[in-house]
Amino acid sequence: MKKSITFILIIFLCSCSVHTKEKPEDKLYGKVLSAINNMATNNLSYADFDNVLEYISTGEKRWLELYPKLKKEPFSGITYFQEGLDISMSYALANNAPETLKYVNAENLDKICGIPFIEPTDEAVKAHYLKARKSLEPYSHENGRGVSCLSKLEQVFSQ
Repeated sequence: MKKSITFILIIFLCSCSVHTKEKPEDKLYGKVLSAINNMATNNLSYADFDNVLEYISTGEKRWLELYPKLKKEPFSGITYFQEGLDISMSYALANNAPETLKYVNAENLDKICGIPFIEPTDEAVKAHYLKARKSLEPYSHENGRGVSCLSKLEQVFSQ
């Protein structure tokens, strides 16, 4: 009886410690949501902003869903972050075209579907073009945004 109670207690304690360990990505996501809700970015560091851009670049849906909110206050006055957002969305396009296309509009088409990078190498441009084109092709016939985006990508790359 003592052994079974001890065993159950050990399992309970181990399971509690596993659930309380929050991943850095989840913690940052919570901080961003808090900044959106409180209209204040004072709890976010430069490293946090850089990490947000990295997470958006992956094309993960939950980070992409934040894009419209990150284009507004309290984030709109942070110039380097705003410039980085469209670059990150361009990378996201190459990683997850269907989710990224939801946020492409007339205002950001040139940036997200173009090559918005700052001083890229020729190799980096070509690699991005090939990856983005491959990601976009299945969506370029059924979706107006997909057609527009692929057209812009082709236009910019051919210059």
